[in-house]
Amino acid sequence: MQNYLSINEASNMSGLSEDVFVQQYIDSGVISIKVEDGVKSIELSEFLRVFPNAKAKAVNSGNSEVELALKQQKIENLEYQVVQLQRQLEKQSEDYSWLRNKFDSTTLLLEQKLDTSELDKHKQEIKKLSEESVQWEKKYNTLLAANELKTLLKENRELKEKLESLNKVSSTKPSNVVRSEPVAPPAVSASGATPVNNSLQSPSAQVKSSNPVMPTSTSENQYRHQTATLERQSEPVKPKRRKIFGIF
Repeated sequence: MQNYLSINEASNMSGLSEDVFVQQYIDSGVISIKVEDGVKSIELSEFLRVFPNAKAKAVNSGNSEVELALKQQKIENLEYQVVQLQRQLEKQSEDYSWLRNKFDSTTLLLEQKLDTSELDKHKQEIKKLSEESVQWEKKYNTLLAANELKTLLKENRELKEKLESLNKVSSTKPSNVVRSEPVAPPAVSASGATPVNNSLQSPSAQVKSSNPVMPTSTSENQYRHQTATLERQSEPVKPKRRKIFGIF
């Protein structure tokens, strides 16, 4: 099987004249040649690399053998190219894997640095907000307690005044009501003496006339009911405190 072509055979298979073929492809270094004993030849695979679609032309009686060699060499050339492409693909895959790992490690390092600084910053902000919320809550509770105390003092003062006024009214009413006693006519002695003065009456009669009339049971019950109602109303009702800013 012929694996080398002469310059003449290569030029004929390329469809160019020998001078043009030598000038454009051999002298320019596009196709590598082999020189042995002063004879120049071209490896068939090297020729097919430049002219992959070249058709063999009949140059001698061994025409069919050359065509078969060309086909076989073309197959080998394609297989070689496939192997080279596979190697390149593997190399590129390795390079890609290395770059990917490098990128991942660099990204992870940056994220760790960023996370550390950002985390510290966020922690400080959260701590500051927590302290501010506690201070605002204390101020709010203080104001709320002051308002509640002010309201309770005002209500207690008003209730105390009402109780004092009711006590005054209840203490003055019975003293003004006096049981009316029939006034006895002045006693006249049989001898026509002057009437006997009331101040000279018996002590029991004077005490009886000076006793005030106590309030009836109905008035006393009403007074007690009003007093109990006011005492119940005077009990402070403390509203529930609300907690604000409790977000942390």
